[in-house]
Amino acid sequence: MTKYIIGSEDDSEYESDEGTYYHAEPHERVTWEGTFSSVRQFVPKFFNPSKAIKSFAVIRPKNTSTQAGKIPPLSEALTKEHFFKALYGETKHGKNNIHLITIAENDYRLITPFFKGITYSCLECISVASEQIQLFLSAIAAVQHCHSKQIIILDLKGENIIYTLTGESFLIDGGLSLYIGDPFFLRDLTIADIINCRKKSPHVAPEYFSLSERIAATAMDIYSLGHMMKKVLKNPIPLIDDLTSRCMTFNPETRPTLDELKTTLEDMLEMTVTSSTREDLSICSC
Repeated sequence: MTKYIIGSEDDSEYESDEGTYYHAEPHERVTWEGTFSSVRQFVPKFFNPSKAIKSFAVIRPKNTSTQAGKIPPLSEALTKEHFFKALYGETKHGKNNIHLITIAENDYRLITPFFKGITYSCLECISVASEQIQLFLSAIAAVQHCHSKQIIILDLKGENIIYTLTGESFLIDGGLSLYIGDPFFLRDLTIADIINCRKKSPHVAPEYFSLSERIAATAMDIYSLGHMMKKVLKNPIPLIDDLTSRCMTFNPETRPTLDELKTTLEDMLEMTVTSSTREDLSICSC
């Protein structure tokens, strides 16, 4: 039975359904830290050479108090649990252990898969055209996977997506996610609040902050995707600069779809690779 054993900050343990004990990676106090939560990598406490080394991410709230106007930590955790189970609960290798363990009224531990990589916000300057395109395509694939589960991320930004050595990207925070087509209404907001919210969260689609009821739509994530790639790629090639600008148009209906972005980038990648090959051949023939 899954359980979490509270100790000091450094000696808490997690017991999986299979009876394996995990503890925090000794060399990493905090693996990832967001606005409302932090993540630590948990590894097997006892090494077993007959089993593949498996690790988990343990998410905990940074603040366990309920604040006016803020989403209660446990409510956000439930949304994250649904998000992770939808995206990563079933894999080609079987089921992933994803568990929400309630510690107290607003304190929890959320056990999720651990993805080893680097967040987009920490990527160093990427200047090679083909690498810029591949990174953009990887982000698109992650968002498409999310949308295939009928979920929009809403809070897509560089801190909430990881890029791995295999070139895959994984979304790691769905605390504000919504189901596609669900109505939502931000109550008790004034026009001044709307303006302030848009300034504080420029990566969130502007239509989210509204005085009237809206419907959760994929175009919201398109806006955030464009904002993120524009921020990550400091010196984008002209094509990507144009695409990110189109993603961020104020009118959701004029934004490109993920399929349109993917097709355009794949065509450009093929042209870029072909061009590079020709240059290499030219150099070799000299």
